[in-house]
Parts: sequence; C-alpha cells; structure tokens
Amino acid sequence: PVRQNRVVMTNVGDHSPSADGKPKGVLLIDGNLIEATHESYLSKIVRLKIVNDFVGQGYGALDLSLDDECLELVPGSKDKIDPLGPKVCVGAGTGLGECFLTISSLDPDAGYECYPSEGGHVEYAPRSDLEIELLKYLKDKFKQAHRVSVERVVSGKGLANVYEFLAKKYPDRVDKAI
Repeated sequence: PVRQNRVVMTNVGDHSPSADGKPKGVLLIDGNLIEATHESYLSKIVRLKIVNDFVGQGYGALDLSLDDECLELVPGSKDKIDPLGPKVCVGAGTGLGECFLTISSLDPDAGYECYPSEGGHVEYAPRSDLEIELLKYLKDKFKQAHRVSVERVVSGKGLANVYEFLAKKYPDRVDKAI
C-alpha cells in the first residue's frame, strides 16, 4: 500500500529478512525524495504523487469515451449515468482491485478524487448450490474455518481456483488442450 507518498513494491525483490532483521533487496519508491532530487532528469519533476494501481485506473477511467471505448452490457445503461455521480472501478488481476471516485468535497471545481479500496477482501457470498460447493471446496483448500475472500474466486489466481474446482467436479467436461 501507498503511505506518506512512499511504496514498497511487494511483488519485486527479496523480502526475506537479512541478518539485521530488515528485508533485503526491497524496492522502495519515495515520491518526496524524488521531488527533492535535483540531479539529471529527476530535476524536471516538480510534483510527484505515488498512487496505487487502481487509483491510477480510476483516474484513467474518467478519460474513457463511453461511445468509443466502453461496452454497454445492459442496453440503455449509459443514458442513466449521472455525469457528476460517484464512480467505481473494479478489475481482476493478481487480486481484485477496486477504487471509487467522488466529486472533490474540498474543491468541486477540481473534479473527482479517487480512493483505493480493499474490496477484494470482502467475503465470498455464494447464491447457488454450485457456488456453495465452491465455497466448501475453497475453505478446505485454504484451511479456512469461517470465510473465503472474494479474491479467491475473482482474480487471476481465483479463476484458476474456480477452474480447478469445476475440473474436479466435472472431469468429463475438461478440455485436455487447456
């Protein structure tokens, strides 16, 4: 997570502790330090704000053309969008990334402010018998007595978990080429 305009890249480097107990080989990006640097090309950076990936996605989504770059899943839904209303951005990747955007309460003329969310950690809520079987399978697989997060179902690894469950439940339907 981004804290105080700094981020430690959790998926890069060696995070095992060294002799002094601190992680070794960790990649730290410090926006404040970069701003204060006056060497070479870094001197051209006046302001740097480190944001998480889905805050970047959220701000980027504001620039999408609804007519040319978006697919309307429910006919007529584009007509119902409030141009000044809150927005949400959700996407499956390593986990389930989520953010929401609202018009700035401090400076409405500045447009939207984007907020990261840990929505992928919410509890998976099955609604059908098959989904309940999937929940039981995942609880057993991950040794969870009480809950399974939605990221275990909707993410890159989550989709693999779902495939694994369905392949065991319906082995005759497995495409051996996959």
